[in-house]
Amino acid sequence: MSKNSRTFRNRSRSRNRISVSDGTKHSVKDQKLKQKLYKICFKENSRWSIIMDKRAIVFEVIGIITLCILIILVTLSTINIAVKDVDPPTYYGPAFAGLLLIGIFCLIATGVSSNLHVKRKYSDLSFLVSRLSIKFNTDILFSVRCDAVYEFLKNERKLDCDYIDYLIGHYTEKSETIRKQKWLPFAIFSAFLFPFWNATVSKTLNWSDIDKNILLFIFAILLSSYIWIWRRNIEAILFSKSNNYLYIASILRTIKSYPKRKYE
Repeated sequence: MSKNSRTFRNRSRSRNRISVSDGTKHSVKDQKLKQKLYKICFKENSRWSIIMDKRAIVFEVIGIITLCILIILVTLSTINIAVKDVDPPTYYGPAFAGLLLIGIFCLIATGVSSNLHVKRKYSDLSFLVSRLSIKFNTDILFSVRCDAVYEFLKNERKLDCDYIDYLIGHYTEKSETIRKQKWLPFAIFSAFLFPFWNATVSKTLNWSDIDKNILLFIFAILLSSYIWIWRRNIEAILFSKSNNYLYIASILRTIKSYPKRKYE
């Protein structure tokens, strides 16, 4: 009786080890698949390698550097006026205007170069080329990535709707978690920065000096337009991982909408 009992317990333990081993293998394979999806979208089919040539990349890098210099100068000028009570040098105005013009020119040049490159490389998708330069042909990039992800999932036999829904939920939840964690410090910093900005504007603005007010108004419009144009780029830096996960979820939703015959 005791011998049979030991045999039964040994068989049970063996089954448990097999079950745990199978579960671990499934989990590892699942994690590798998720990592591969990320690599397909943002490394093998990166923005620079798909819709931009060397000329467009150079223009974009110059534009980003110009934006960084402009932000540094504006920040230093704001601190000097609000905290140290020191007026900024007279050359700051022309410097700000020059940096804005250089940045806008590089932005437009990047879009034009991207359009020409895409028309040469993806002639079948040329109808998606954006006439508005600031969009940077994101529709074409999305289409190329959708095809790459679809082919990968097809080869892995992971095109069933339930599994795609699982992946969509995973990437959406992961994106929201990262965004909540990273947004809080930025919000706190902005709350402390606004009083300094208000103090600077209050001190600089002189209603009796019409010419100076007009220049400040024009500068405010140009700066707001510039920041609006580069909003996606700035957001991509701050929330790159979060945006990338949402992007993959959007690709998976698109693939899920494909006709059933395409799954076969």
